[in-house]
Amino acid sequence: MASNIPTSSPPPRRPQITLDHTSPVTCSCGGQVFRGDYFIVREASRLLTGETQDSVGPVQVVVCVKCEEILQKMLPPELRENKVEIVQK
Repeated sequence: MASNIPTSSPPPRRPQITLDHTSPVTCSCGGQVFRGDYFIVREASRLLTGETQDSVGPVQVVVCVKCEEILQKMLPPELRENKVEIVQK
């Protein structure tokens, strides 16, 4: 007698990627060393969130140690067009 329980197929296997199958990420200045301890802060209106106050949240950014430019490739797509920059005093 056949079972009426649906069977699910196993999840697709992810390819095994090793470092020798990758290429380096390079900043426009030529730097290949980055820091990830910087954040930009985004704000969402309380009218959008339905909360009583505006919401704020951090977005981690990766910065080249040579020129301190944000690695745009690592930004969420919605922020890449804004060309977020680090301003130092």
